[in-house]
Amino acid sequence: GNHPKTNAHQHHWGGGGVPKKFEHYQGLLGREFKPGLNLEVENPLKQDLDHWFLSIIFSNPKGGHKIPTGDPEQNYLTRVALLAANGGIISHAVYRIGQTWEWSPARKLDDNRLSQGESRRWEFHLKTSPDQLAKSIQIHTWHVKLPGKTAKYMQNTQGVRGDLNPHAPEQVKNLTEYYPSATLIYAESIQIPSLKRTRLSPQRLMEISAREAEKPLEEREY
Repeated sequence: GNHPKTNAHQHHWGGGGVPKKFEHYQGLLGREFKPGLNLEVENPLKQDLDHWFLSIIFSNPKGGHKIPTGDPEQNYLTRVALLAANGGIISHAVYRIGQTWEWSPARKLDDNRLSQGESRRWEFHLKTSPDQLAKSIQIHTWHVKLPGKTAKYMQNTQGVRGDLNPHAPEQVKNLTEYYPSATLIYAESIQIPSLKRTRLSPQRLMEISAREAEKPLEEREY
């Protein structure tokens, strides 16, 4: 029409932070992505003869809806591991936030997503070993879009047609090399016995997430 030209700013929609391709991690932070989930590992860490005791607060301070949202299989998966000097896992704990469904027939079994403004404390312990000296506690939280079990099911799909996309059969068979399943949104290391804490930067988290393309499905944390 005859409307005058006006200046406008470019708008990015970061979404949930799990892109469609691994190469898209490179520009994800530039598209204003910030995780909707906040984590705080509380101090102090307490130790008795056989355990390390920890507490993590998960919160949804800004979302206008429950998180995670979208696909019902999306979840936040937190893995905490007590590591020995050789990198081996002495003990670990896992906490999952999301919906749980069964699909034949489809019905929701559980839903512990975080509501708008909700905070939740997870208190747990990691068992020590008399035979292994603990050197660090590692905390990883992934925003999982495609759980490993579902990815494996999709990879085994038979009869994928290639008439519209000749690469489709090969891409489905090797799905995890092309399509990111999860993004690492939080990673922290706590050294023992100093309790020095190191939290990875957002840029480093994106780099690690992009390298998941090189890992076989069975070696991934989710």
